Amino acid sequence: MWMALRGLLRRPGFTILAIVSLAVGLGLITALASLADAILFRPLPVAQPGEVARIFTTSREQAAGFVSFPDFDDFRRAPSIRGAVAQTQLLIAVGDPPRIRMGLAITPDYFDVLGVAPAIGRGFRVDDAHTPVVILSYAFWRANPRPPGTTIRLGRTPFTVIGVAPENFGLDRFVREDFYVLTGAFAAGLLPSNGSPLEDRSRRFFSIFARVRGPLEAAQAEIASISARLEKQFPETNRGRRAVLMTEYQARIHSDLTMPALARILGGVAALIIAMTAANFAALLLVRVQLRARDTAVRVTLGATTARLVGENALESGLLAAAALAIGLPLGWGAARTLARLAVLPTDFHFAIDPRLDLRIAGFAMATAVMVAIAGNSAGMRAARWRNFLIVVEIALASLLSGADAMLIGKIAATRKLDLGYRTEGVFVAALDPAQAGYDPARTRVYYDQLVERLGSLHGVKAVAMAQSVPLGYTGAQRDIAIGGDRETVWMNLVSRDYFELMRMRPVAGRRFDERDSTASPAVAVVNQELAKRCGVGCRFRMNGHNVDVVGVVLTAKYFSLGEAPRPYFYVPYSQNYASRMIVHVDGGSIRDVLEAIRRMDPSQPLSEARMLAGYAAQGATFQTRVARDAIGLVGICGLILALTGLYGVISHDAARRQREIGIRMAIGASRATLVRLLIVKGWMAVVIGTAIGSIVAIACSRVLASATGGGDLNLWLAPCAGLGVLAVASIAVLVPAWRGSAIDPAQVLRRN
Repeated sequence: MWMALRGLLRRPGFTILAIVSLAVGLGLITALASLADAILFRPLPVAQPGEVARIFTTSREQAAGFVSFPDFDDFRRAPSIRGAVAQTQLLIAVGDPPRIRMGLAITPDYFDVLGVAPAIGRGFRVDDAHTPVVILSYAFWRANPRPPGTTIRLGRTPFTVIGVAPENFGLDRFVREDFYVLTGAFAAGLLPSNGSPLEDRSRRFFSIFARVRGPLEAAQAEIASISARLEKQFPETNRGRRAVLMTEYQARIHSDLTMPALARILGGVAALIIAMTAANFAALLLVRVQLRARDTAVRVTLGATTARLVGENALESGLLAAAALAIGLPLGWGAARTLARLAVLPTDFHFAIDPRLDLRIAGFAMATAVMVAIAGNSAGMRAARWRNFLIVVEIALASLLSGADAMLIGKIAATRKLDLGYRTEGVFVAALDPAQAGYDPARTRVYYDQLVERLGSLHGVKAVAMAQSVPLGYTGAQRDIAIGGDRETVWMNLVSRDYFELMRMRPVAGRRFDERDSTASPAVAVVNQELAKRCGVGCRFRMNGHNVDVVGVVLTAKYFSLGEAPRPYFYVPYSQNYASRMIVHVDGGSIRDVLEAIRRMDPSQPLSEARMLAGYAAQGATFQTRVARDAIGLVGICGLILALTGLYGVISHDAARRQREIGIRMAIGASRATLVRLLIVKGWMAVVIGTAIGSIVAIACSRVLASATGGGDLNLWLAPCAGLGVLAVASIAVLVPAWRGSAIDPAQVLRRN
């Protein structure tokens, strides 16, 4: 140990460079592993998470849909289900002055089934079902300290705080709710709701978690049997719909295809940085071996065995890896937190990636450090044979990452020019919910009519409209419709009659909504071209037990992601339907004037999600792309620096090793340019080959990269452009040490040698 440590201290420059380069590589690996874990692999924060499964309903259009509360009540009685809980998100005004917060409505045995004990106070009991009691999240409680026994206003009702959930608890990987109330609060009228959501089988908005007793296959068969029975028993609401039980990992894969693909991208980039770190470490150890060639020869002459020399080199590599690990782990945690903050969506709610450095991530980093040390030491012992190969590998990986990042940057820039099927520029949006202020449906309609009239009279405002959701946003609504004998679940939007004109969505057939579509008129809808293939103008479909006539067709647009396949979609008029929470769209005018007019109408009215639609849609549309861009960009920059450092060191060492040869060549008349060309030819050829390989592989991987970031096409020409940039920078890293190495006095060199 002492011999190895003394050997490292004898060359502090090499030791510091090796530790720093390896620490940077391990830090990047740790950051990527932490992000991939947060996105896909982290287990649920509950007792025995392997026992917890998810129940979804599926149809021809949906691979993993929500469940209605009556269906949940049937599924929970399956013999293999040891306990099942339901949850649904709700947006409600909290506190005074009111501010819209996101919470969960849950069943009373929620915390008991999950095996989670409150950090403070108590959990829910069965006799709490219809009483105004609430459990706060730990983060909300820290920001708004309220001990058990105090009250907090949710909507118009004071709720008694009975407990605080554990820190970092939450079954959603990205959203952190602020509070928990019981589903019975809907039935008791303690929370605003439309109709009877706990009794309607057609209203599917609950997520189901179940603890499985025995083999998963038996539970899956029981859930499928119950689902088939419900389909026969309730054909009006359950026809064509099946229930499936999945593990949590399967649920994550099926419910959101982009996140698993993004996690695979992060894993692939982590594998690349492992290879790059190993190559760079091996190149540095190669230099060390060559610098010690004379000492090694002397020690062999004095009787040192090969095993002893290999052991000392391995021990030195281990010490370097241990020091790099101590620096790399906190570095990686900081990088992961930075990348997570860059990915924050523009929303008023707590929506974020939450990377954590736990034992699994630390163990992975430690195993990587050991692997890199072994690989680097093995390659370094083989000396010059590996030099050019390692340069090619490092430059190829740096070029690959740079090309991928350039294509992602180009994709994000291209979204501003993409035809989405509607306009986003110049439109200000803000979400309102009069029911939170105690308005009934009649008063809510009057409020919205007066608000649209007042905003429309403001200076500079060209148009005002309302919609239940915004395109490329984070929320949406679905309805079960029947066309002929076929039932399907289709995404929809509830809009005012001026919505299509404000969003510049022209009809390709039929008409828009107008004054003919009143409450007393037959129910109507406007469909997109995809749905019009089965039900166009003049067609009639059935929804909520009523006939709906299609009066118009608009272009198929991008509703949830830029790369989505064309999907059926329809619109219904607000004049014939009701929703309390609506999003006001304002074209033109001053944002300050708009907000002031809303506040003057009713100061108690809670306002949320107030921002420009262009930024709202662009951020939501490019979420996966931005995460991948930031991660690949950070890794690419650091990887390029590592590659250039290793390349510079190798060329510098080569120039130092060949000083006698250079001196002789200068003595017999060789020019400095000739000597520089002699020193750089092999290294520069390796750089050219590595850049070409990296650019080609980046283009070959473009399809996978596009699918992992929401689909769409990438500009392939950006990859070779980035490769040329890498080639230019790498050429400087080759030229500078070669130029310095050729600046010698041949007389002194020859005299010394």
